[in-house]
Amino acid sequence: MVPQSGGRAVMGLGGAALLWLHPSALAFTLGASAVLALTSAEPRRRMARALAPYLPALLLLGAWTLQALASRDGPSAPGRTPPHWLGLKNQFLDLLRYGNVFAGVWDECFVLGLVALFGVLIAIRPHPHIERAWRLPLLAALSLAAYMVAPFDIGYIGYIHTRALPFLVLLAIASPSIAPGRKAAAVLVAVVALQIGYQVQVATAYRAFDREAQVTELHQVLRAAEPGKRLIAILDWTQSRVVQFQAYLHFAAYYEVLRGGRARYNFAETPWTPVRFRKGTEPVSLPRSWEVKPLQLDVARAVSDEDYVLVRNPGPRPRGFRRVAQAGRWSLYAPAARR
Repeated sequence: MVPQSGGRAVMGLGGAALLWLHPSALAFTLGASAVLALTSAEPRRRMARALAPYLPALLLLGAWTLQALASRDGPSAPGRTPPHWLGLKNQFLDLLRYGNVFAGVWDECFVLGLVALFGVLIAIRPHPHIERAWRLPLLAALSLAAYMVAPFDIGYIGYIHTRALPFLVLLAIASPSIAPGRKAAAVLVAVVALQIGYQVQVATAYRAFDREAQVTELHQVLRAAEPGKRLIAILDWTQSRVVQFQAYLHFAAYYEVLRGGRARYNFAETPWTPVRFRKGTEPVSLPRSWEVKPLQLDVARAVSDEDYVLVRNPGPRPRGFRRVAQAGRWSLYAPAARR
């Protein structure tokens, strides 16, 4: 179906806006639209008219790609760092670990339960006939292929292959046609019940992480900072015992949320993101991936243009700074010369 003029405008503006949410979202939208259009059995002219609103977004994505590849990683490091793959074995294992968010096995059991119920739902027959229903499974297969062949990182751009996983899961769920009737309804009720039951575990994990992160103490420390200033968080350890991955990596952003100003680590300091610092507010450049290599960080350079340093103890005490607030494991430092 070719969209009307109003719909074309929404598609064009919405497609361009996706770049600022995340380039992977725009790349998926453009790729999926092309696949669905080419497999629609419509005349070529209608396919071209349907895809035309995305032309500005495509040009914008191309310009961003060239800029990202031509940018620099950091001091004396070219952005054209060769791509790095984890290997098919590790990427397959990452696919199986997609639901591994919390420590323990509750989330894996939840995902396995959903997969089992999904299999039962597919097994119920008869399936209703949907014209050209093979297009969504094809799109899911292409998303899986993209995940398997995509590199882990290129220069500053990391975790590239994992960006395909949410789209793959959504397409896999949407691909099969479901038989109407009481059996299918009963399975769907079981899916809802499983999700409601699992929320108890999710809430328990979130409360445990709040206790570990000492959220009240963090807010107390950040209230001691003046609003609208510059803050950097230097965290010797970003891992959590409750949540997988680097749970504390972006905690400096709470300063921006609560007090305004500029905090780092910040995606805007990476050359690939389309969201940039305002001119004149750019922080001093640091080596690539400094945020995950605190022991290799030149702390003196990192804090040279900062008004505050946030530390989760045990952590470094920056030279030339004095502690202005401390609560629990969180400490806030300001330049010693400041009155």
